[in-house]
Amino acid sequence: MPLSDLSLRFKLFILAVLCWAVFLLGAVFPDQFWATHFIAFLPPELKVMLLVASFALLSVPLFGWSLPGKTLESGGVSRRSPAIVVAVVMFLVFYAFPIQQDIYGDAIYHRDFAGKTITRLLDKNVSLAVSPDIFHPKTGERTVLNLVTLISYFTQVEVRTIFRVFDAFWGALFLFLWVRFVLRNVESPAHRLGLIVAGSTAPFLQLFFGHIEVYAPAIALNLAYWVLLLRYFQTEKTRYLWLLPLMLFLCLKFHPSAFLLVPSLLLVYGWHFLPSRRARRRFNWRWLSLVLLMPILLAGAAVYFFVLEDHVDPRTVNFDVESSERLFLPLFSPEPPLDRYNLLSLAHSFDYFNLIFLWSPLALYVLVLCGVLFRKVIDWNAPDVLVPLLSLLLYSGFFFMVNPLIGMPMDWDLFSLSAPLFLLCGAKCLSKLDPKPLGGAVLATSLAFALLTTPAFAVNADVDALSRRLESLGIRTYKTYWIRSVETINRAITLEGQTDPEPLLRQLAVVEKLEPFALPGNDLEYATLLGELGRRYLYAERDPATALSYLEEAIGYSADHAPPVAAGVEAQLLLGNYPEAHDLSLRLIDLAFPDRSNALKIALRCALKARRYDRAHEHADAYLKLNPGDRAILYIRENLQKGTNLEDLERVFTQRR
Repeated sequence: MPLSDLSLRFKLFILAVLCWAVFLLGAVFPDQFWATHFIAFLPPELKVMLLVASFALLSVPLFGWSLPGKTLESGGVSRRSPAIVVAVVMFLVFYAFPIQQDIYGDAIYHRDFAGKTITRLLDKNVSLAVSPDIFHPKTGERTVLNLVTLISYFTQVEVRTIFRVFDAFWGALFLFLWVRFVLRNVESPAHRLGLIVAGSTAPFLQLFFGHIEVYAPAIALNLAYWVLLLRYFQTEKTRYLWLLPLMLFLCLKFHPSAFLLVPSLLLVYGWHFLPSRRARRRFNWRWLSLVLLMPILLAGAAVYFFVLEDHVDPRTVNFDVESSERLFLPLFSPEPPLDRYNLLSLAHSFDYFNLIFLWSPLALYVLVLCGVLFRKVIDWNAPDVLVPLLSLLLYSGFFFMVNPLIGMPMDWDLFSLSAPLFLLCGAKCLSKLDPKPLGGAVLATSLAFALLTTPAFAVNADVDALSRRLESLGIRTYKTYWIRSVETINRAITLEGQTDPEPLLRQLAVVEKLEPFALPGNDLEYATLLGELGRRYLYAERDPATALSYLEEAIGYSADHAPPVAAGVEAQLLLGNYPEAHDLSLRLIDLAFPDRSNALKIALRCALKARRYDRAHEHADAYLKLNPGDRAILYIRENLQKGTNLEDLERVFTQRR
C-alpha cells in the first residue's frame, strides 16, 4: 500500500474517531451530550459491545478493506426496487416501534386529542385541512391536525393509531426518495450502501416513530423538493423546473419554515433563464454571497433588531404572550435564572452542536472530510453543490437563532427540519469524490455510526430507558435553558408503565444534583421540583414532617409558587401545628389559590383548628360575599357570631364542606 494512501486512510480514521468520541462522551456524560447519549440507557454489556464493535469497524479501512465492486451496481439492479424494499421495511419498523410515552415537543399538549376517535366533523376541519393559506404561522399545525382528524372520522380509528400510520407513511416516503436519490447520484457501490444505511438510521427519524407532532410530512416533502431540484440540475429538463413551485407550495402548506427554500427556487430559475456563459460565470460563492446572502442577512437583522426587537427578549412564554413573539433568542441575557441561555451563550452553541449528531453523524463526517481533505478536489461553484450548501447555510443560520421554547433537547423535532438538506449535502459532496482513495472508509464509518444511532429507536420503544433519558434531558435543560425543565423531570420519573420501584430515590438524587445551580428566592423550576418531592413524602410516603421540610424549602425558592404552600398547609394540619397552618393559609388567600373562594375556605378551616375565632369570622364573611348561598359556611358564621358550639365548628365544617 503506498504511503500516501496509508496517510489518507489514517486521516479518515482519525476524523471518524473524533466523531465516535462524541458518542463515547454521550455514554459517559449523558446529561451534556444529549444527542449521542442513547447507548447510556442500554444495559452495560450491550453498551460496551456497541462501542467496541463500532470502533473496530472504524479501524477496518486502515487495512485496505473495501466492498466487492458489484454491490448495488447500476447495471442489472433497478434503482426503484431497492428503494421500495427499504421503504416497506422501514414502514413496518416505524409502525412497530413507536415512542412509548411521547412528551417531546408539543406532543404532550396533543395527548387528549391523541386518545380520541373522531365521531363528529366540523366544517373548519375540512376547510383548514385544504386551505391554500400558506402564510398563516400555524399553517403546518392546522393542516396536519385537521388531516388526522378527517382520517380518524372516516376510518373510526383512534387518533394515536392514525399518527402511527401517518408518520410511518411519510417516513417510508422519505426513505424511498432517499434511496432513489443515492442510487441516481452516487456511483460507488460502497458509498451507496453507506449513504442508504446512514439515511435509514439517522436519529432524527424518531419523528416517524408515532411521534404525535406535525413535522413528519414537512421532512419528507422537503427532501422531495431537493430531489426534484437536483434532478433538474442533473438533466436540465423543464418538467422538473415546473414541478418545483408546486412542491414548494406543499412544503409551505405543511410548515412555514419552507420559505427558506425560496432563494433556491430563484437560483434555479436564474440558472435556467439566464443561460449565457457570462451570467453563469457569476453563479459562484463570491457573487451570490454579495447579491443574495448579504441582502438576506441585512433584512434578517432589521427584522430581528427593529421589528421583533428580539435582541432584548425576556424569553418567557405565558398565556398572555404568543410563541411568535418569542421567535428568536435574545442577544442579551434576561434576568436570572434566564441568564444562562442566549444567542451567543456557550450552552446554546453546544446544544446546536449536539443537534447536528441527531441529523446525521455520517453527513457531518463527510462534509468535514470534503472541506478539510478534499476542498481542492470538489468544484464548490457547481450549481448542484452550491445551491444546496447555500440553502443549508440559510437553514442552519435561521434555526440557530430560533428560540427553543422548551429547550433544544426537548424541541429537537422542530430543529430537525434542517436534517434532510444536511443529509443530502453530505451525499452530494461525496458523489463528487473519486471513491478509490477512500476505499471502504465511508461504508465502515456509516456502519459504525449505525450501531451507535439505532439505540435511539430502542430507547424510545422501552419505557424504562425512555424515562431515564427524559430525566437526563430535563437536567440538561434546567442547567441551561431552564424553562419547563422540571416538568420534563417530573414526567420522566412518573412515566406510566415503567418498572422502577424507587421513584423517590430518583427525585432525591435530582434535587441534590441540581441544588448547586438553584437560585434561592427566584427559582420557580427548582421550587416546583422540591414541591413535588414534598408532595410525594406527604401523600405517597405519609411522612408529613419530612414533607414539610421540603415544602418550606420550596417556598424559599419561590414564594409565589402556590402548590407547595397548599401542601404545606396540609402538612402542618397533619402535624397538629394549627397556628402555623393558619399563618401559611393566609398566603393562599394572597395568591388566590386554587381560587379565592377555596383559599378562604382553607383559611377558615385552619383558623377554626387554631381557635382563632376572630380571624375565622373574617374569613367566613369574605367567603360569603363571594358565595352567599353556602349553608355550611352560613351555619359556621352564625355560631361564630353567637359564640356557640365553637369547639365543634371545625368538625361541622369538615363534615359539611
